[in-house]
Amino acid sequence: RRAILNPQSAVVGTEARNSTDSLFAIEILDPKNPLSLELKNGQPTVSFSNKQIYAIRVINRAPFEVAVRISVDGLGLFTFSNPEFRIPATPQGEPKYSVIIVDAAKDGKPGETIIQGWHRNNKAGGDDSFQVTEYSKSAAGLLNKPDNIGTITAAFQACWDKQKDGEKMPDLIAKSEPAQGKGRGGDDKFATGFGPPTGVGKVEVQREFGDVRETISVRYEVK
Repeated sequence: RRAILNPQSAVVGTEARNSTDSLFAIEILDPKNPLSLELKNGQPTVSFSNKQIYAIRVINRAPFEVAVRISVDGLGLFTFSNPEFRIPATPQGEPKYSVIIVDAAKDGKPGETIIQGWHRNNKAGGDDSFQVTEYSKSAAGLLNKPDNIGTITAAFQACWDKQKDGEKMPDLIAKSEPAQGKGRGGDDKFATGFGPPTGVGKVEVQREFGDVRETISVRYEVK
């Protein structure tokens, strides 16, 4: 609960974590190789150039799957999903999806996935790559959302397959499940917009979820 209400930050190599021994991490890629991070005012920070295309690597060292909610400049990964991936009966057709699933660690290797851009559809090339641009041309600028500019955030929660493991939370997850608990940043001139089509495609799955365990944020600056 403390980690959620008052998140701490650490940089380990090229990974942003909540602490040096955290099971969860993110890296910012260029979009293939990890970029250097530094702590500024206690916040992991990465430097971009204008028109930079980047990706986000999500890393899971826990022995169970995690569901990860990604937001960039305060906007969810699925904000711009095509109409067929939206719920018609909801206000303004809310996105059908909210999280991506990252595999459990196995044989000493972490589970990981690379998120290359804003979701449009589930086909290969169905994402719009993350690209730094002027605020007026950015995703946040398109929706007139000036808060949280310059932030990349990942919120982690355990998940499990109800058909495989049943509705009850598996013991492996339950024994470490946390107790439930409950501004603007970055550069005023730049934010993340839409780059060329990218992505390897996605597969829809159904999962049950635990509580949010950690939230990791990286600020970005444009030079």
